[in-house]
Amino acid sequence: MNKVHLILYICLGILLCSCRDNNTGERVLFQIDSYTVSSEDNFILPSYNLSVSVLQGGHQGVMAYNYKTGDIDLFSDDSIWGTISLQKDGPNAIPGELVSLLPVSSDSIWVFNRESFYLIDKAGNVMAKHSPEYPVICECNYAMNTAVAGWNPNGILSYPVKDGNTYKLISYDVKSDQVVRTYELLYPESRTEDKFYGYLELPNVSFQKDKAIYNFSYDCTVFVLDLQSGETEKHTLPSKFAPQALPTLERSSDPTTWLQYGWENPHYYMVYYLSGPDIYIRPMLKGIDISNRQNSDTIIDEKQLVLAVIDSDFKLLDEIELPKETYCNFHGWCSLPDGFLLYKDNALGKPHDDLMYDIIRIR
Repeated sequence: MNKVHLILYICLGILLCSCRDNNTGERVLFQIDSYTVSSEDNFILPSYNLSVSVLQGGHQGVMAYNYKTGDIDLFSDDSIWGTISLQKDGPNAIPGELVSLLPVSSDSIWVFNRESFYLIDKAGNVMAKHSPEYPVICECNYAMNTAVAGWNPNGILSYPVKDGNTYKLISYDVKSDQVVRTYELLYPESRTEDKFYGYLELPNVSFQKDKAIYNFSYDCTVFVLDLQSGETEKHTLPSKFAPQALPTLERSSDPTTWLQYGWENPHYYMVYYLSGPDIYIRPMLKGIDISNRQNSDTIIDEKQLVLAVIDSDFKLLDEIELPKETYCNFHGWCSLPDGFLLYKDNALGKPHDDLMYDIIRIR
């Protein structure tokens, strides 16, 4: 077992992160736990771009989609729990690759493959299927958006969609097989009809109980939608490492320009909730100078990841600058009830085949 406990204050002189004065006057205390799962005799990946927290047998672990095998891996601490084999043929087949995982019980998981939602059991059997009317924008794409589906114990599946030029949130009742409510998502003030952000146009969406939390990759604003009342709160949470809103692109620009735009600019990701400390984490990749580059293969690996720590009232507490060339910047992270998991897999770091990850636990 390779587990290192470090209890750190974010203050001047600590290399892992940088201290900044914040408007609450508080400091964030956190601990880092490091783990290694040996790749020997396993088909695990060194990192996963789609992973979620899961509770199994009273023990907290991680559920992650393995794009190489097409199955779902389960692990915790330094060990593999097992694998959920997804069927490729027959009545339980799920075509394509998964872009969303939503465990709702010990034996029920909603998965999404860009076309339909499937409710599967731990043996991979399909128990229910829902094919939405509108294009669903659940995604785990580091270059675009990160959005998940939400589940209400009353049997309501919620997910974001694109309807023309509008983004909406759909609440679908599984038992009645009907959409029971639709919410229109708001744009930040920086967004007007004449502005365009390339691949960063889509919203990031997450859920916390009866709330949907969403933001856009090009703006620091965070929206909190109350799914009961339908009312939306808006919170401006600027980073000291990025502008409040990014410059815009010409609509006539091509996809290559959109990709370069994403490389050189900061990128705000989905807001994650940590129930233990009752806080939120918003990852962000800083921008980077891409001029005079001959090789673009490692641009994403060079970017620095920053975690914004946000309290339960959506006030920014602090920002943790993570070490460069260490973690997977291709959406290589997920939230746990008591911490934020980051896969240690970077092309510019020390090469390895094992699954290595850190969990940052905010105190």
